[in-house]
Amino acid sequence: MVDHVRVGSRSMALITITGYPSSGKSKRAQQLKEYLESKLADPEYHGPALKVVVLSDDNLNLARSVYDGICVRAFFWVPAI
Repeated sequence: MVDHVRVGSRSMALITITGYPSSGKSKRAQQLKEYLESKLADPEYHGPALKVVVLSDDNLNLARSVYDGICVRAFFWVPAI
């Protein structure tokens, strides 16, 4: 799912990846991050300076128990500050 969120006066794309445990969500998020970063690094890209960030249970220090009953992972594309 792709949506746009506002942070201050900036709008950002938000991509949410969901699925069963061990279904490849983290791998797909990493692949998508690499793809988006390659597009941003392309010499033909003349848009604003952007940064791609993957948020996960590990780097947010979330225990698996916070997802009891649901399965959610998120991927954010945020502008460089």
